[in-house]
Amino acid sequence: MALFSACSTSDDLTADIPPSSGLSEEEKALIIEAGKDSDVPITLGSVGSNRAITRKPIDSGTGDLFEITGEDGRYLGVFCLARGKQVDAPNISSIPATDSDIKWVNSAYARWLDNTPAKVVKKAADPGTSIPAYSDVVFMNDGMTAEQIRYYPFGNWYYYNFYAYYPRVSAASPKNPRQFDDLIVADYTITGKEDIIYSKAIATAGEYVDYDPDNNNATNNSIRVNAYSSKYFRLKNKDKSDLEKFNNLPEFTFSHKLTQLFFQIKAASVDDAKNLNTRNIKLKRLTIKDCYNQLVLVVASKRDGYTDGDLLLYTTGSSGRGDVNVWTNVDGDPFASSLAIVTSNTDVSPKDIGYAMVPPSAVISGNGEYSKYKIHLEMEPEGVPSTDIVLDNTFEAGKKYTITIDVYAPEEIHAKATLTGWSDQTIDPIPVY
Repeated sequence: MALFSACSTSDDLTADIPPSSGLSEEEKALIIEAGKDSDVPITLGSVGSNRAITRKPIDSGTGDLFEITGEDGRYLGVFCLARGKQVDAPNISSIPATDSDIKWVNSAYARWLDNTPAKVVKKAADPGTSIPAYSDVVFMNDGMTAEQIRYYPFGNWYYYNFYAYYPRVSAASPKNPRQFDDLIVADYTITGKEDIIYSKAIATAGEYVDYDPDNNNATNNSIRVNAYSSKYFRLKNKDKSDLEKFNNLPEFTFSHKLTQLFFQIKAASVDDAKNLNTRNIKLKRLTIKDCYNQLVLVVASKRDGYTDGDLLLYTTGSSGRGDVNVWTNVDGDPFASSLAIVTSNTDVSPKDIGYAMVPPSAVISGNGEYSKYKIHLEMEPEGVPSTDIVLDNTFEAGKKYTITIDVYAPEEIHAKATLTGWSDQTIDPIPVY
């Protein structure tokens, strides 16, 4: 069954239903009605993140609030995917018989939000309603030119979960995110600049309301409506305060999928500082060599072996790797000019180099020599040797590690040189006749 557009006209939807579908006119009418927007907007509640990182490392503000403004062309990608079938869903062929039969690609309306772009905007506390400050998910139109309200479907066939990730990817060929009936994944080639963050809002088993279709009061004959759907919120929020409605909303708490390595450099001692300063030795460049940079984020999964939010290697072994640069906090190249290690003969203070976002150790483990990070330092002037450092530590996702590099003044190569003098030699006279 084709996926019908929620914003199409009834005539358009009727035309989209293939004649071979075998549906009755009543079933066709149900499909058309179900695919229309309800009057219940999709509103996602408080969004939290521990030390939020977006395009560059940014500490989140009070209460873990943060923003994704879209000014750099990067947005959240949000999916609204059917988790189960409502008890009172109509019995027609478009609706899978059981929850396990729901196919995100090939069941009508099972994928209601499809990689929808969204911003994250800080909202101030509202003393009048007691709603606290929070970060609000604001949907954009498909062209990402204006904000757009999104609504739950009018037909309450399913109850839905929400999945969100950043930065949003969108490509037609090859398809990215890759979408299957039981799996959605986003592919990345990281540069070291940006983090990958992820969250999902999944209703618990206890998030439901019971109602009597005759008088809208819960009785022994009541029907259960599970979260999240338009009917759930219509019933759940009846006669509730603004704060109670706010507390009922789906809530995202984002986590970071990468590790932040933050680098500093300094002289190892005062003696080394004097030598480095006298010889004007500087750091020309720092890179992470042969780092796995092709990654896969599992956005949503019902498939065995794949878990929501997992970060995986696109390929293992000797492929899917490249050099990852170190960047400054303002997203610039810290090596547009060489970086001074010392500024005086006694300077041993650490100098900030920059950061790199890399996959955590758990993602790259088990891949031989590529299971650890190899730091490559290039110095100037010419003749000062380059250095490789292997980091043996274990690095976890969502954590920032400050790595300070102590530089020792290189030993100049000296050698005594002597030259044996010429020794005079004579030979016997050569007779000429």
